[in-house]
Amino acid sequence: MGLMGKFAAKALKKEFQQASDIVKTTTYFCLFNEYKDYNGYDLEMTDILAGLVIKYLSGDDIREIYNSEIEPRKSKIGKIKDQVAKYAENSMQKDRDMREVIVYTLRVKYEFEYAEKGNKYLTSEPHKRIEKILLKYGKEFPLKAERRMYLDLVKNYCKNKKNMIDNLKSTINKI
Repeated sequence: MGLMGKFAAKALKKEFQQASDIVKTTTYFCLFNEYKDYNGYDLEMTDILAGLVIKYLSGDDIREIYNSEIEPRKSKIGKIKDQVAKYAENSMQKDRDMREVIVYTLRVKYEFEYAEKGNKYLTSEPHKRIEKILLKYGKEFPLKAERRMYLDLVKNYCKNKKNMIDNLKSTINKI
C-alpha cells in the first residue's frame, strides 16, 4: 500500500471510530432509558448494566472487564455480568434500529480488524464474539457496509433517538 493509501486507510479508520463512538453513546442512552425501571436498579446499577451491554454488543469480553475492575464496582458488575447477554438480546429484539446499527458497526469493525491483523484475526476471541452477534442478527440486514451508507445510518439512528435522549437528560437533571 502506497503512502496515500495508508493516509486514506488511517482517515477512514478514524472516521469509523468516531461514528462507532457516537453509536455506542447513543445506544448507551437508549439502554439506560430502557433499564432504569428494571428490577429496582438504582442509577449506578442502571449505568453499569447499560455500559456492559454496549461492551457486549461491541464484541468486548465482559469477564475481562469484570476482572479489571476494582471494588465496589467489581461486586456490582459481578451481580449482573452473567445476565448481560440476556439483556442485550432482549434490547436487540425490541429495537430494529439498534439491531441494524449494531450489525453494520460490527461489520465495519470486522473489516478494519481483518485488514489490520489478517487471518490471525479470524481465530481471535474478539472475532468469535462479533461473529456470534452477526450470525444471529446479520441476515436481517444483508447489504455490505459501504462508507456513505454506514455514515447515513448512524446519522439517522441518532436523529431517531434524539427525543428520547433529550427526555432522559431532562429527567436525570431533575434528580
